[in-house]
Amino acid sequence: MKRCAAILIVFFLLFGCIQGAENGALSGGKAAVPAPAGKAVEPIGGGAVEKSEAVQKPSPGCGPQKERRFGQGPYYEGQLIDAHLHMPSLFPAPSDVTKHFNPAVLGRDTTMEKIICLLDREGISKAIGFFLAIDFLLEPSLQVARGAKADYPGRVEPFLMPAPLTRPTFTPDEYAIITVANPGIFRGYGELAFYFGAFGTASPDDEIFMGIYKVAQSNGHPVMIHPTPQTMEALEIAIQKNPDVIFLLHGHEVEDEIMSLAEKYANVYYSLDAALFPALYRFDREQDFKANFEENFDSLLEADVAKWKGHIEANPDSFVWGTDRGETWHFDGEVGDYLAEFSRAFIGRLSPDVQEKFAYKNAQRMLAGEKTGIKNPVAPITKTPFKGMEGLCQTEEKCNAFCKDNLNRCKQYCESHPEYTLCKDGFSFQ
Repeated sequence: MKRCAAILIVFFLLFGCIQGAENGALSGGKAAVPAPAGKAVEPIGGGAVEKSEAVQKPSPGCGPQKERRFGQGPYYEGQLIDAHLHMPSLFPAPSDVTKHFNPAVLGRDTTMEKIICLLDREGISKAIGFFLAIDFLLEPSLQVARGAKADYPGRVEPFLMPAPLTRPTFTPDEYAIITVANPGIFRGYGELAFYFGAFGTASPDDEIFMGIYKVAQSNGHPVMIHPTPQTMEALEIAIQKNPDVIFLLHGHEVEDEIMSLAEKYANVYYSLDAALFPALYRFDREQDFKANFEENFDSLLEADVAKWKGHIEANPDSFVWGTDRGETWHFDGEVGDYLAEFSRAFIGRLSPDVQEKFAYKNAQRMLAGEKTGIKNPVAPITKTPFKGMEGLCQTEEKCNAFCKDNLNRCKQYCESHPEYTLCKDGFSFQ
């Protein structure tokens, strides 16, 4: 509770300047007394946006995307939908969270207006945005999503993302109350990132999550999940038991396992985002990211084409494109230029009949609740004991590949598991 109180103080210090910086992005709805962490959420009034408020703001003149730098044609020139974009938080994350993810702060690092500007600059027609909703600051959190929906209709499709500070998810009843009180605002639920500490030993087939899936089904909401290796069997059980729920999955450390699920189940989509450019989470500064990208653009592109092209073309309805932006420097204009150019070069290497599906059509179908096609029946599975580096990877080869791009996460693991072989002997890339 001390941490919650400290965060609350930080929020109110920031909230006044955030309101001005957003030029009304926090409009709509009545302020409510924040619910204490872990307590039931009372119905939120004022969720609906009046028609008079739903006037699209003009995008700021941030200028066109810079000329392409790398000359790796052919480029895909069509529409894009970013299926994985983390929207800025209301306040800085506490230090135990920033070990995993350091979200941009609204009004300090970026604004909604700037995000729309970047989408325009990069030729992205809309984005699926994960809006952090903090249980003890619920109403201000919801107002950010309402404001984005009202000010920029059709540009951002909000997903309700429970902030993994004190608990991993809202209860099913809380989720239902929020959606009823905010009709038409949210288009999905998640990201549920099972590697966060707040998830503890939670499993995707726990009763509370199974209840969440039922609420998602009743609302036509896809559920976005980032699983860990030890939760993969439980996730597959949840997928099998909820065949009418659309699951959107990603996770660099379990990409092969997710690919298998996308191949087997018609209600599973794979979001290919930061896995295309893992350096997005390898560096702490945009300067280092840009330098690495400039030096290795060609080799990174060739490696991604070799790795993903065959899978996408074999399952053309199951993959969606995204960026996974969300940290403080990810909203730099040139960083966005690099991600867009790389993505268009990658998509340009896919078969012409697959390009638009991956670029935006599959995301449209997913949001509409459509499945990925007819798949062969799969026999029900049961859990078996997890073997491997808990929460990260399953073999020495995979752990070395994962930890090269996620070294801080692996260091954190090794602090509590010094007996693990790779923690004792070191990683091959070091």
